[in-house]
Amino acid sequence: METREGYKGDDSIAYILVPGFIRLVLRFPRICHLYHKLFAPKGIYEYVIARTNYIDPVFMDVLEKGFDQIVIFGAGFDSRAQRFDHLNKSTRIFELDAPITQEEKLKAFEEKNIMIPENLVFVPINFNKERLAEKLPNARFEEGRKSLFLLEGVTMYLSHAAIESTFGYIRDVSGRGVVGCP
Repeated sequence: METREGYKGDDSIAYILVPGFIRLVLRFPRICHLYHKLFAPKGIYEYVIARTNYIDPVFMDVLEKGFDQIVIFGAGFDSRAQRFDHLNKSTRIFELDAPITQEEKLKAFEEKNIMIPENLVFVPINFNKERLAEKLPNARFEEGRKSLFLLEGVTMYLSHAAIESTFGYIRDVSGRGVVGCP
């Protein structure tokens, strides 16, 4: 696990989910450094840490303020709903991602006995082929409610049309107090 100040995080779930080989590498700083130097694109490690260190406090603040909804686009193996469940009074969290990714996540969470909060709603979607306007309302997303829309590292996988459609949808359904995190 990371011990350097500024690099440390409280995402114990990510550590549980990574393959055993990676967990072993993470225990030895020199091997970890060599691994990053040889196999990771330059700066990606720091980028991901900085992004998480920026978004986590926003997510916690929104939960503490009692926002009605959080929508996580391209959620992947995001664990904020689990990690910050103790702060969640009644916020419904929607995780949108490709069906195969959600299936793999649910399988991994089940294998590692990681709980799924009752207020977490999985919305399978192919952003390039399906419309948010059909998928989110069917998942009980409510237009005009105080919401956080979180797009963390997802737009690079979308077509130009899907990006325009996604942001157009956010604009159209946003209510007062809506926050967007790119």
